[in-house]
Amino acid sequence: MDEETDHGYNHVGGCLEIDGSSGEGGGQILRNSTALAAITGGSVRITKIRANRPKGGGLRPQHLCGIELIRDLCCGDLTGGSIGSTEVTLSPGDGRLKTATANTGTAGSCTLLAQTAVPLLLMTPGRSSIELIGGTDVPFSPPADYLRHVLRPLLVELLNVKIAIEMPRRGFMPRGGGCIQIAVEGLEAEQQLPAFSLKERGELKSIEIRAFYAGRLSREVAERMIRGADERIQAALGQECGKLLADAQIDEVENSHADACGILVVAHTTTGCRLGGSALGEKKLRAEVVGANAALEMLRILDSGACVDEHMQVSNTRPNP
Repeated sequence: MDEETDHGYNHVGGCLEIDGSSGEGGGQILRNSTALAAITGGSVRITKIRANRPKGGGLRPQHLCGIELIRDLCCGDLTGGSIGSTEVTLSPGDGRLKTATANTGTAGSCTLLAQTAVPLLLMTPGRSSIELIGGTDVPFSPPADYLRHVLRPLLVELLNVKIAIEMPRRGFMPRGGGCIQIAVEGLEAEQQLPAFSLKERGELKSIEIRAFYAGRLSREVAERMIRGADERIQAALGQECGKLLADAQIDEVENSHADACGILVVAHTTTGCRLGGSALGEKKLRAEVVGANAALEMLRILDSGACVDEHMQVSNTRPNP
């Protein structure tokens, strides 16, 4: 018997059908739906993919790359998997692939690919590893440093799991070419992820700042971004916050095909919360403003009293392409 609901999904012939235009209606629905289908072993059909996007709906290369990665990892079958497709069906298989590579062929976000695959890797017994090729620091997605210094530490602490994230090279718009490597020790068949609660934000303990620069940009650009973030934080929290600011880290990106820069600001609390804010450099935008924008993003989350930032939420509040 088919069961219909008013929440954007229904069951048709044993297949869970999800309205891809519901809610925020972006790539997050695809990422969550396919990952959860692979974990549970149930088939899923996603319709009206990105139907309410102003530039047109359907799968873009980065979306298709993510779905194909999940298909490979769960040894499944995929129908409708082509650029521009507005409907796909994923039927997970019985096995699990332990190694896989996903290449967007563009500057498609490696971090959003990771967001798709890591939940499945956590539920795959033994050690699994993936290599993701594309953009590591691109608009509308968390930067690679967020994965390494916010997401990974939280998952390790809350879920007591082993995750390693390496970044052999960064990739930027428009060519991509960056690489992120992730290795996960998944749960054994009889194991379950532990329950956890993030209800107490605690007090601000420290603030971490990381910046990078690439191409023809100089170290001075990174220093100016850090200065802009520092000044914004001190203006909001007062001079006392100086003792909370750890020494900033600067990464020089060698052999880059693009001029790029970016910054990550992370607030650490006494209860173990990590709240991140980030920004990428833009033409005609002063480096100090880039740094201030990252700090403002972190400060907004800090002011809200939340225990996680927007990237850490299951469904992002900001639009995903």
